[in-house]
Formats: sequence, structure tokens, C-alpha cells
Amino acid sequence: WPADETRKRAKDMAKVLGVHQDAVIARELLRDVGMRAHMAGENGFTFGLLYGEQTTRARDAERAFADVWDRLAAKKHRRWLG
Repeated sequence: WPADETRKRAKDMAKVLGVHQDAVIARELLRDVGMRAHMAGENGFTFGLLYGEQTTRARDAERAFADVWDRLAAKKHRRWLG
């Protein structure tokens, strides 16, 4: 069914956008916590590593977005999007 395919594509889009949003928010938090640790004389290295992992997750989601968008925006799905 076309509507089911469109729903699946929209769900894929929501997942990609959610992963990106989570990574962006996590990076902000990790930077803040890492800076606080550093200012307190503690080692913030682990926070930096975690920040890097979240950066990779965000970039992967950005790359995936184009493919997911192309599939959702296909003509056969656009008619269901209104």
C-alpha cells in the first residue's frame, strides 16, 4: 500500500532526525561537563572522546538524511504528504 510505504519513509526520517538531535544535545552537555571537570582540575579526556563519538553520530545522521529524504520525497510518496 502506498500509504504504508510513505509512513515507513516518514518513520525513517523521524529516526534520522532524532539521532541527529540527540547527538547535538549530547555534545553540548559533554562540552559543558568536560569544561567544568577541567576547571575543577580533573581530567576531561573522556568527555572529549565522548564528544567526538557524538560528532560522528551527528555527521552520519546528516549523511543519511539525504538518502532518507530522497526516498520520502519521491513522487509516489509526495501525494500522501499533502
